[in-house]
Amino acid sequence: MKNGTTLAWMCGAALSVALAGTPPEAGLWEVVSREAGFTAKDLAAGERGRGAARALESPSAVIAIAGIVKVKAPLDFVAGRLRDVEWYKKAPGVMEVGRFSDPPVMEDLARLRLDRSDVAAMKRCRVGACAIKLPAETIEKMGREIDWTRADARQQAEEFFRTELLEYVKRYLVGGNRELAVYGDKAQATSSLVRLEAILEGSKCLGEFEPALLDYLRDYGGGRMAGAEDFLYWSREKHGGKPVISVTHVTLCRPDLVRVAMASKQIYASHYFVGSLGLTMLETPPDKEEATRMAYVNRSWLDMLGGFFGGAARGEVSRRAVSAVQKNLERMRKRIEESWRKQESR
Repeated sequence: MKNGTTLAWMCGAALSVALAGTPPEAGLWEVVSREAGFTAKDLAAGERGRGAARALESPSAVIAIAGIVKVKAPLDFVAGRLRDVEWYKKAPGVMEVGRFSDPPVMEDLARLRLDRSDVAAMKRCRVGACAIKLPAETIEKMGREIDWTRADARQQAEEFFRTELLEYVKRYLVGGNRELAVYGDKAQATSSLVRLEAILEGSKCLGEFEPALLDYLRDYGGGRMAGAEDFLYWSREKHGGKPVISVTHVTLCRPDLVRVAMASKQIYASHYFVGSLGLTMLETPPDKEEATRMAYVNRSWLDMLGGFFGGAARGEVSRRAVSAVQKNLERMRKRIEESWRKQESR
């Protein structure tokens, strides 16, 4: 993390604070508890830094999880760690991650590689029958531009994928939500915008904690939110059987002196996901101690939960997700506190 960049964001945050109203009467954990139903035992575990997580009510194809944990480090430091995407994404299963430049350039994707199974899927790919998520027009273009008989077919496939991904990101940054992908991998096309709108409809705690950010996510048409920081990153992560290549749009804002909100909106995923939104909300405790209360809420729409066996799979996926969120919060808490102690010792 570069100090100049950090100071630039803090200056922007100061403007945001100057324009913001007062914090909501309810504290962060109270707001999230209205959806998650955290018990007194859960809240006590969060205060001790052990973390707590619960599944939320959601549509059948959506896995929704909320978690809380208290971090013994000040708000500004915690926010700074979270905005360093290559630092906070270090976790089991994360194979590669890279932040896009402003504006995005091809070099941003130089480290991105396709799994052999993805290359094989692209070779067999047809509109309505494809084992990797791509828009119909991209699938048709791929059939014209990649010569699978050549020895360098894999290299062609990777160059094609990186080029199409970069162009998609550029269109999104100009046109906003209306440029979100419509996947043509199955017989019935799937609009990621429709899925995003459904996810945002259920994000009640963000609407109470920072309504301006919810409005920005819902109405995003390109451009930036006043007083906030935006950036995009790509990642390659293990989710179940296949590595998933995804692109995420992060918005970090500070509505007042004691709160920070960060939204991570997935705008592309090569497998499983047709929409996902992660919300990380931070608040200085009422007693103003040198600590930060953190709440994390994730809603992900999974195409694997449809069909006859979807109901049975959903329960198991949800249970694993709850456990994963709790462990990730505890791991993040430990890493941030260790980083804070090192800084203080210097």
